[in-house]
Amino acid sequence: WDLFVDSIQSRGEWATATQYYLNDVVSRGGSTYIALNTHVSSIFADDLFNLSWEKFNGGIRFRGDFAASTAYLDDDLVFDGISSYIAKEDFTSGASIAAD
Repeated sequence: WDLFVDSIQSRGEWATATQYYLNDVVSRGGSTYIALNTHVSSIFADDLFNLSWEKFNGGIRFRGDFAASTAYLDDDLVFDGISSYIAKEDFTSGASIAAD
């Protein structure tokens, strides 16, 4: 065997202004992320940019029909008519998928 991770602790949903430790695992949307260092979380995108997190296990989160003015996360999946769409980044939707 090769050591995969020394130890991990599931911390549930990611939250801002929270103390996280090396190898903590959080869920966000349909994916899980592992902490690469000890830190206090700020904005998730900033934490990713600063290499505080790495995707541990990818997934999708089904959100049903597209809705305007809704906060979507990276890898959220929606229906619009007969088509399905997956979000490529965190954002708040506009009036239609075409507008986004």
